[in-house]
Amino acid sequence: MTLARKYGVADSTEGRLRVELFDPAEGGSIKDLIFESRDFDLAGTAASYSFREDNIQAHLEDGQYFGFWAGNVETIPAEPETLPDYFFSGPTPTTELRVVDDVPVYTDPRTIKVPLWVFGNEVDVSASRTIARIHSAQAEGRPVLLYAVDESFGWEVLELENSAESGQSLDRQIVMWLPWGNSAGAVGTWTGDVTADIIFRMLAVYTVTR
Repeated sequence: MTLARKYGVADSTEGRLRVELFDPAEGGSIKDLIFESRDFDLAGTAASYSFREDNIQAHLEDGQYFGFWAGNVETIPAEPETLPDYFFSGPTPTTELRVVDDVPVYTDPRTIKVPLWVFGNEVDVSASRTIARIHSAQAEGRPVLLYAVDESFGWEVLELENSAESGQSLDRQIVMWLPWGNSAGAVGTWTGDVTADIIFRMLAVYTVTR
């Protein structure tokens, strides 16, 4: 939103605000290291990103995983097959967080409590034990992200009143509860490839979404 106001590169159609993160007038890029564009749903969903699989090593060096790994993220199941091997092998690099007009683009991952990532493609999210762990994480003020879960069911599990629909396939969406800002209850989506690397990046990004 800040970039849109500053660079005049936003347009809205059918209740969605599209923000292109580049300045064609200047011929130069003002996008961050990760995203080419963002779609903001005015009904309350989070941003939608377009991702393509390319150089994993470059993603790591650019800090696109915000330092998240198995040592500082709780997952259900404990060792999800959905994530790449390097999620389990050690801390991912971090990078200096972007600031636009003195406003941080992301929540500093060093200041948040241990996130909980739940993989609906691997476990039964409706199981009482799983729901209990989700509610416990919420009570502790920890970010909770549900991957590959229908949004209406996700709102029910997270005990949120939200009727937003992403229109995206389950393997490209994340229902989230974040203990800050306007994304307390939102659904994040992306278009393009679905790979272990991209799923990991999306979970990391949405965990620190403001």
